[in-house]
Amino acid sequence: MTEKLLDAPAAPATKWSLFASGGEDSLRAIEALASGAVPGVSVQRHDSLETTFSSDPSAPVIILMSMPQDHMRAMLDAGSAPDTALQNWTKHASAILQRCRKNRRRVVLVDAAMLRTLPAAIAEALSGRLGLRFDTVPDAAPAEKKEFDDIHTAITEAMLISDLKARDLAEELEAMMLGPVSAPGDPVKAGVNGAQKLRSLATERDLLREALRQHLEELDTMRAALTKTEGAAKAQSTELQKKLSTAESDLASTTQERDLLREELRQMQDSVQTLLAENAKVADRHLLKAQCEALERRLDDAAERQRLRDSVQGAEMLKLAMLLQAERGQTNADLQNARDEIQRLLASTSWRVTRPIRVMKRGLSRS
Repeated sequence: MTEKLLDAPAAPATKWSLFASGGEDSLRAIEALASGAVPGVSVQRHDSLETTFSSDPSAPVIILMSMPQDHMRAMLDAGSAPDTALQNWTKHASAILQRCRKNRRRVVLVDAAMLRTLPAAIAEALSGRLGLRFDTVPDAAPAEKKEFDDIHTAITEAMLISDLKARDLAEELEAMMLGPVSAPGDPVKAGVNGAQKLRSLATERDLLREALRQHLEELDTMRAALTKTEGAAKAQSTELQKKLSTAESDLASTTQERDLLREELRQMQDSVQTLLAENAKVADRHLLKAQCEALERRLDDAAERQRLRDSVQGAEMLKLAMLLQAERGQTNADLQNARDEIQRLLASTSWRVTRPIRVMKRGLSRS
């Protein structure tokens, strides 16, 4: 391993030019550390290396840099491919080292991960390098352990072993770093842990697939039952509609017959009135009386027939309406029960748990 290159303590630097590539957490950590420096320090952050070195030639340049293990783990967690993650770090590290080699005495390289987890050690190293003291040091942040760290560490170490350029850059950066540096992971241990994690994930994946298959079968069964229920309900509805149409047709016919009877009754009443007027002039009152009685009996018979027709038609319409209402209520109840059962399944915990697999399955089907 190359020895670290440390310059002699300089006069206290009260202004820092900062280039941070370790994320917002590292930026907050260096600003918190600078707030406790004596004498006071102002930190000017820059978004590019060019402006960092050109803004104030007399100010030391603080560069927060992630070692390849931390950088690649972060990119792998974000979904990048291993080759892309390594190429990204190599390009970034090459640009920084090119600047650092030309401005070795101005540049202070700090491991971003160590700044968060060991701020006291970084403060001690900065004191010796920049001639400062720190009355207060921020609390150390606990090292985060993510679910796939072992797998990502194994991938990172394997790629660094096979990439000579990246390994040389990492060693040069480690030599130029001020203070402690993130230790490389154990590739064998990480590989074993990663393999165990992969086996566990494969088992969990198989269980989730089986649960998804069972749920899909259950859903298909319920869909078939719902389709059958909807078909039966549709057939019942069609039959009821036919019965209703027939009843409406019968009602229209009865109404027409009633109107004809009313018209016949009116004509008979007119005939009675005419006969009464004519009989007033006839001497034979007995004949007139007999004719009137015959007409009255005809009127009574017509009225009785109308009453019987209205009574029978009303009873049939009431019975048909009650039957239609009962059948429609049963059909609505069956449909509601089927919908409630589907909603229960869709709201179940197992259905929500298996949602990522369904999304993945649809994505694979589209691809």
